[in-house]
Amino acid sequence: MYFGSTRLADVIFDDFTIIPVLNRFGISLGVGDMDIESVCRDRNIDTEFFLMIVNVCASDGYIPDTALSSVNYGVEEVLSYLDNTNEYYASVALPNIERHFRALQDRSVNGSKNIEFLWMFFQELKKELLGRIGSDKEIWFPAVRRVIASPSAESSAALAEIVASVPKDEKAIEDKVDDLTSFFVIHLRGEYDQNLCMAVVTSLMSLEKDIKRNDRIRERLLRPLSVRLSEGVSK
Repeated sequence: MYFGSTRLADVIFDDFTIIPVLNRFGISLGVGDMDIESVCRDRNIDTEFFLMIVNVCASDGYIPDTALSSVNYGVEEVLSYLDNTNEYYASVALPNIERHFRALQDRSVNGSKNIEFLWMFFQELKKELLGRIGSDKEIWFPAVRRVIASPSAESSAALAEIVASVPKDEKAIEDKVDDLTSFFVIHLRGEYDQNLCMAVVTSLMSLEKDIKRNDRIRERLLRPLSVRLSEGVSK
């Protein structure tokens, strides 16, 4: 578990895949020897919220109880973080994988026909992830913001219905990324560009890890806060 006194560089050294999470807070590499509290203070980031996100990302067993001490604590911060995460998936992660995947297809030779199958599977994964992003942007997140901006029985009921429609512990996308990575590792056949294959697989593994982290934040922060808002709990 990380604390305000933890050196931010040590968080990165522990797991470099945390870098995109830091980027969503506007933190780039070159953090020096500063601790988390100092970095947050210099960038006007709420240290408690930052630690909540980083610890949820770092540990599957971490439960951020303090986030639920009052219904509006960190709601907009959670939504903004998830907005940034969705933008990263749509504008960076998926296009990066697709670019390397297309190049891998182009440089594969006869006998590598299952590359085409993997490409189609990736397109299904992409469609599902972008669909969830669209639902977040157009349905769930606006419903939460409406309750915060103008609480009413109608807006609360609408939010409750939306939250109830989102599967608990949603892991369908996680499973798809895991399946696609497994297909590459176990079932890939034929001749192909090994460097491009490595680029696709490592990008998929990074995406899988990030989605797992993101799903924990959705389940452990956004869902409980949404439920409490829909129940009309005030500060």
